[in-house]
Amino acid sequence: KGGGQRKYLYYEYYEGRRDDEGNTTYPENNTFLKAVNSEGEMIAVTTVRWKGVDFVRRGRTAYRERTMVNPELRGKKIGLALGIKVLDDIFYRSEKYDGLPATEARSSSYIDRKADRHDINHNYLTLLGFKKHGDPILVGGRMVQPYRLSLTDYEEARPEAIDHLRDIQPKMAEYFEKVWPELQEALSKKDLAYARNFS
Repeated sequence: KGGGQRKYLYYEYYEGRRDDEGNTTYPENNTFLKAVNSEGEMIAVTTVRWKGVDFVRRGRTAYRERTMVNPELRGKKIGLALGIKVLDDIFYRSEKYDGLPATEARSSSYIDRKADRHDINHNYLTLLGFKKHGDPILVGGRMVQPYRLSLTDYEEARPEAIDHLRDIQPKMAEYFEKVWPELQEALSKKDLAYARNFS
């Protein structure tokens, strides 16, 4: 029982629900993100939790919750487009850590029998560069697989993810390619370590 409790507490920390000191994180450390169609209707949503905002020296980690897409629009790669946009914001545009963006993103996926779309979720996360992080964890009676993504892994995966968009979302693919130099330049101005690699 004690081991299960420790795993549950670890997962709350992993998700960003608790900070580096084990305290519950504040609601203002969450960012709700949505995709809308041309008529302004919400078609996909996700949330980012900025873990340990008050403890920046211990790691700049953002937790990306599951992306939910309007079931009628599945197959349109809206979730993939939103995923790239969210990760661009996490790694390059955000200033949640004393003016700096995150250096790591985390996510997770249910892997038990109830999770009939697990293979899709796994493929989606790995296409964005996420890698399995440790063994599955039992949380609230459900088996959950944690995933982790570094900035380096995202930069390697991003071009292929954009290529997967091209057939159905060509304008979004073109947009993501267009803003890429701008993102790198913006991050190089904020993060000296990245600037050295970028130059």
